[in-house]
Amino acid sequence: MNHVALLIFLALAQTPPETRDALTIAITTGNVQSVKDALAHGSNWKSKNKDGIPALILAADSGQDAIVRLMLNDPEQKSVFALGTPLTDKQHRTALTAAAASGHRSTVLELLAIASEGLSSKVRPIVRRSAGDPGFDPAQEAIGGLIAATMARSVLLNTPDENAVTALMFASQRGWQDVADSLVNAGADAQLRDKNGMTASVYAENAGHASLAASLRLAEAKR
Repeated sequence: MNHVALLIFLALAQTPPETRDALTIAITTGNVQSVKDALAHGSNWKSKNKDGIPALILAADSGQDAIVRLMLNDPEQKSVFALGTPLTDKQHRTALTAAAASGHRSTVLELLAIASEGLSSKVRPIVRRSAGDPGFDPAQEAIGGLIAATMARSVLLNTPDENAVTALMFASQRGWQDVADSLVNAGADAQLRDKNGMTASVYAENAGHASLAASLRLAEAKR
């Protein structure tokens, strides 16, 4: 038994049976092969650890891009991630929120790329499958697909936590300029407000990130 496998074995042995999950424990070690083994034995990106945090959010929070991609590598999983109800933890944080709050720009971009792949696999084929139908209006179907994709993208980017704080607000508060820029460029709404009425620019301003606050005010004005 190698060192990483031994650590996982010991962690499982010390965890109550009802809260054991090999995948979430493997993620804490950052060992890709252990993650592959856990996935092969039935764990998935929705598996939760003893604190109720889903595996995908754990990986995103620690910036483990390769593991995020591995868990969502299947086309059907990508589409569920892109179009389904956002997976959240007990504080209603999503994987994107966790990655943004921790300043992991590459993970944010990876999640957005996976979502785009998932949308492409579900939305675009509708046009191809229906093209042979005499009563099919490709323009109408294309518009419908675009609307569905746009709405799904907005949900992914703007799902708030229990206090109505979005991924963009977290990144702004912590001064992650590159993360905030990436989210805005992807379509995150800079005009959204939390339960106290604060926008992302106010979060940045209050935390002393004047340059970021200024760029976010420009993003607010453009919407």
